[in-house]
Amino acid sequence: MRDFRIVVAAHSGLAAALVRSAELICGELRDVTAVGIAPSESPETFAVELRRAIELDARPVLVLTDLDGGTPSIVAATIAADRPGTTVLAGVTLGMLVEAATSPDGLGDGAVGRLVETGRAGIVDVTARLAARGRS
Repeated sequence: MRDFRIVVAAHSGLAAALVRSAELICGELRDVTAVGIAPSESPETFAVELRRAIELDARPVLVLTDLDGGTPSIVAATIAADRPGTTVLAGVTLGMLVEAATSPDGLGDGAVGRLVETGRAGIVDVTARLAARGRS
C-alpha cells in the first residue's frame, strides 16, 4: 500500500478530470486530491486551498502539477520548500498519476525518477509508429 498522499494541482478542471480518469482505470483512489485554480481565482486564494490539501496530515505528499512555471507549479514549489516530505513534479500525465497511485514504493529518488520516466515515455508519435509499421 502506498505510504504517501497525492495532490494533483492544475489549471481549471484539469486536476479533477485527471483524478476521475485515473479512477476509471484504477477504481477508487484513496488519498488522492484534486485542486484546480479557477480563472477568476487569485494565486493567493489558490495557495490557501493547495496548502490545506498538502498539509492535511504529516505523511509525505507527491504534488503533480500540470505546467512547469504555471501558478499551480510555482505555488506547490513554494509550499514544498517549507514542508519536508513534499515532492513536486510538473508536467503530469494520466500515466504518471496511475503509476503513482498504484505504486507500493515511497517517494525515494528511484521512485520519483520512474514517475518522470513514465511521463516521458508516454509521449509517443503514434502516427509515425503506424507509418513505420506499414512500411515493414
